[in-house]
Amino acid sequence: MYFYDGYLKGKMMKVLVIMLLGLQLLVNSAALAKEVRPFILTNTPAMMAHEGTTTEMQSWEDGMRQSSKPGNYEWWYFDANLDDGSKIVATFFTKPTAVSIGPRIPGVTLVLTKPDGTTISDSKVFFPTQFSASKSKCDVKIGKQNRVYGDLETYVVRVATKHLKIDLTFHRVAPSWRLGAGKVYFDKKLRKYMGWVIPIPSGTVEGTITSSEGTKNVTGSGYHDHNWGNYPIYMVYDYWFWGRAHVDGYTVVFFDGVGVEKWGGKHLPIFMMAKDDKILLADPSQYAVTTGVLVKDSAQFGRKSPEKLFINAESEDIKVDLVFSNPKIIDRTDVIGDLKLNWLTSWLRPYFNPWYLRFDSDIDGQIMMKGSADTFHGKALYEMMILGNAKTLGK
Repeated sequence: MYFYDGYLKGKMMKVLVIMLLGLQLLVNSAALAKEVRPFILTNTPAMMAHEGTTTEMQSWEDGMRQSSKPGNYEWWYFDANLDDGSKIVATFFTKPTAVSIGPRIPGVTLVLTKPDGTTISDSKVFFPTQFSASKSKCDVKIGKQNRVYGDLETYVVRVATKHLKIDLTFHRVAPSWRLGAGKVYFDKKLRKYMGWVIPIPSGTVEGTITSSEGTKNVTGSGYHDHNWGNYPIYMVYDYWFWGRAHVDGYTVVFFDGVGVEKWGGKHLPIFMMAKDDKILLADPSQYAVTTGVLVKDSAQFGRKSPEKLFINAESEDIKVDLVFSNPKIIDRTDVIGDLKLNWLTSWLRPYFNPWYLRFDSDIDGQIMMKGSADTFHGKALYEMMILGNAKTLGK
């Protein structure tokens, strides 16, 4: 769904980012005290009509949804589990989301995790004039060598950074999906929001990856989603879990966002499960995420993450129990620490201490459908995005 990475290159860029962070914290903290703080979903007929959407996703929903004015952000995310054991993640963004108050700083990121667990993480930012995107469909260009385009069914993703280059084609298998109109509002006047649509919950991938080891042909399974918004996410969420898996024809995509204290620590659950091209479950009221014992990783300055995630979902016709276990960290980012501006980061960290962790894990599923039972075992990818200090984690 989302990740921070090393896009902060150069001392001037770091200083600009941290100044904007401080300004954004002051402005939004002052405004927050006056707000009513709900989570308003758009999964009713009235809200879907308000957003101009129908039950089926349209190509324009994966086009550019936001202008570049301060406060807005947007990104297009792709990941793939490859048949050789590698994993690739690619993101096109209009600006670093942590500093959405600032001007457009478009860029791309690539993260390759090799079968032995070693990771190559690359990023590149560009001038605002080097960005263009269509509003009628997904067609995003950043610089001369980075482009993604597609029509919900098929996407071509081309990215070139200093150490990596990809040319991949994604083909949809599970149907495109979003909860309602694909938005959640954070105020009763429906002015502050975050959007999330999933054009490819699961699909096939083929193409080439080029690194220092040369160019190789790859195949595998893939995922694509698209996020946008106009309100800083760390002002809303203390932390979230997001994940996805595709095993034995089953597709699982989940999100569990936990609000900061101003939002009462409320959970915002979003869940979809499909079998081949049919959606089985997609109602947040039927779904819950719980965590296992929190395990401390000393390399994370005391950060803790769960040893297991449990997902339970149930309707009149189906009951699902999922367990994510044996997580291995394949990407870790300390957003403030990576700025490496000691006196400023020390000042910020008690108030704003975001971390990003991506895990490769096992997944085990048990499904009961109208008296019949099925099980599966495979691999999954999930992330833990800590936007504040995760005060509610484990409560």
